[in-house]
Amino acid sequence: MPQNDNAPPNQEFPNWGYPKTEYPNRAAWRGLNIVRNVDKLLMTQKRRFFELCCGGTCYGGKTYNFNHVDENGRKKGRKILKAQDDPICCCWTACCYCKDTPGEIIHQQGPFDEQQIFSTNVPYKCCTCGIFGLCNRPEMRVSYTEAGDEIELGYAKDPCRCCGCCNIRIDTYNAEDEKIFEVDATKCQCGYCFPCMPCEPCQTMEFEIQRDDEKFGHVIRNSPGIRSYDQSFNIDFPDNATPYEKALLLTSTIFVSKRLFEFF
Repeated sequence: MPQNDNAPPNQEFPNWGYPKTEYPNRAAWRGLNIVRNVDKLLMTQKRRFFELCCGGTCYGGKTYNFNHVDENGRKKGRKILKAQDDPICCCWTACCYCKDTPGEIIHQQGPFDEQQIFSTNVPYKCCTCGIFGLCNRPEMRVSYTEAGDEIELGYAKDPCRCCGCCNIRIDTYNAEDEKIFEVDATKCQCGYCFPCMPCEPCQTMEFEIQRDDEKFGHVIRNSPGIRSYDQSFNIDFPDNATPYEKALLLTSTIFVSKRLFEFF
């Protein structure tokens, strides 16, 4: 993985509000530095009725927005990143991943507004259901593209589990196929079993970020009661996580949303 991302590790994140041509430190706005200098992010998704009906994105691709959060975990300021899938036909859902599903994570602020930072892809998988799907598991890959070259960072994968009836787990690997952490949750949560109920316990579901069986961060899924198709995820990045690990965790959170709470 590349080590030089054009800014010192302790670079302060710049204030918002500059005109687009008047940024005092453009390097601080590079994608890796934006990711480096945040401890928490809120990922939101507002799906439309047509998507819920057809289970696909033939009208224009799924979108996930990322914002800073305040001390209470609420959205603060304008969105800073956006992840989106390329438009595909809704028959993709019914045909067991009949084609690759590329996407991108792009800037939403600063001098590099609307420029791509990361590219993502859900590769085509043959026979992902039934007994053949025990080995050929779905995954989502991410690469760093902002510097002009496509540098693979790793991927998130839904593993084969004998205890899948009780637990949910997404494994995250680096580019060398080394597992660096797991995003794990139990299904015995009110937020999983009764997400449409109006009480707060039923509107939240916690995923633990684990490394070597130790928790070192978490992701909270929020569901607004009966409108459970509108959802958000509070991402609490682990301490001392590198920008590349944070990028992989963003990818894992998107993958959790796709695998568990969408028609994927």
